[in-house]
Amino acid sequence: MAQVKRSSPARANNLKSRPAAARLARDAVALVVGVLVYGALAPMLVQIAAVIQIALITGVSVGLLATVVADAAAVGVLSGVLGLLWAQPYEVAAATGVTQGLLVAATVLGSGLVAAGAALLTRRGPKQTRSWLALAGVGIVLVNLWSTTLVLDTTPLKGGPAGLTALSFVPSAGQTLSDNEFYQRVMWLMQGGQGYYHAFRQAFRENPRWGTDPHSVIGYRMPTLFWFWRLLPGKPLSLIIALLALCTIAVAAAVWLAATRVHVSLALCPAALLAAYFLMPCTTNGLLMMEPWAACLGLASIACAATSYRHRHNVVWLAAAAGLALLATLVRETMGFLLLAGPVASLWAPSAERTRRLVVWGSALGLFALAYAAHALAIGGAVSRTGTLSSYLQGGIESLWLALTYATDFMGGPWPVLLCGALAIAGAASAPEADSRAHLLFVVLAPLAIILLTGNRALRESGVRINYWGVILVPILVAVAPWAAVLVRGAGWTLRSASPPSQRR
Repeated sequence: MAQVKRSSPARANNLKSRPAAARLARDAVALVVGVLVYGALAPMLVQIAAVIQIALITGVSVGLLATVVADAAAVGVLSGVLGLLWAQPYEVAAATGVTQGLLVAATVLGSGLVAAGAALLTRRGPKQTRSWLALAGVGIVLVNLWSTTLVLDTTPLKGGPAGLTALSFVPSAGQTLSDNEFYQRVMWLMQGGQGYYHAFRQAFRENPRWGTDPHSVIGYRMPTLFWFWRLLPGKPLSLIIALLALCTIAVAAAVWLAATRVHVSLALCPAALLAAYFLMPCTTNGLLMMEPWAACLGLASIACAATSYRHRHNVVWLAAAAGLALLATLVRETMGFLLLAGPVASLWAPSAERTRRLVVWGSALGLFALAYAAHALAIGGAVSRTGTLSSYLQGGIESLWLALTYATDFMGGPWPVLLCGALAIAGAASAPEADSRAHLLFVVLAPLAIILLTGNRALRESGVRINYWGVILVPILVAVAPWAAVLVRGAGWTLRSASPPSQRR
């Protein structure tokens, strides 16, 4: 501890010599966060009194981070202006004349006033005011994720039924089905009494896109999620509620990641971005894709793993991280990098706990290997053998770009993902514990490399320029991005610095 006491005056003197730079850094971060939050909320995420809620949440996010009350007010107004230029709320876009001007003024001035108020409360209120304000903002975001999803899924679409209605019937045999419709047919065939493998093979052969058995074992999805869907009562509404519950867990995991390394006030931005990102699969034909379900479990695993490195005496966090990683991989095998990250990170763990971590993560990896072997045996050779491994080794920059931009419509575009990607790499690399740093770098970089080097057949077969593999990566980038704040913690707006592990034991 003596070392910390010696370094504190030096840090304080350094800040005194550069007060303008420190203030500018804090306000710049507050501005970026404010604009990101605004952009994530504007494209339809907020349903009721949109401009009021956007101004409220944007202002709170700025006020929690800006230097002083005056700066918070100015940054709040600027966030509102830049946000309006980037993405207009539907209330503003639909209005005209004087009404539109009043809504614009309410959004911009409201952001500034709320930012000033939040900044004032955090400086003069109780110690936990900043945390409670941040959590209140996250709560509003989650309420709107649920309400927006349920409203959109029960509202008839132009030229078609509501999403809830579309999920309630069995797609006909012989139709050319999208992946989501194909999974829907498998689900309802199983509900009618068929076993998973028979239903999957039948639906695959009946789809004119393929017309044969799956090309290999890889062409079959793991049955885990289908078995879960069969157990759900009250489908299809229960499907939407189940995915919303998982998305809520994912947002909570992102909040926990920020709170345990920097401060919960930095969690409002990733919470808004994640809610906007998950709105796409919750309200479109991506509801039955495996990736969103697996990605939510994966985020929970990463949050537990990060906590296990800070509380090494508590084995529960380690077991939860490995168990959730195993479950995510059983839902979608492309999440297997989560199971590999644990043993890799264990090589950098302190010698006293290295064996324990290797055993826990190795057990999870072994269980998945056994499950996948049983899966392959259950398929029983019912494959067409028309595909080869080389057909997957066709990635590239386009594959990565399509993955990073997939499902970003409600986020105001792809650039927030690119920014979060850079911040996530920086944040992961800044973790003070060697094993935690190795773990986070692996879960951030491994899927990047996988998507860059490989491509999925659906991308080429359908002709649609998307890559849904991005869903296993983008939520991780968004959730880990706040960790980059430890690099500028000397600016003073993060409340919890990351101390070396020797000081925390």
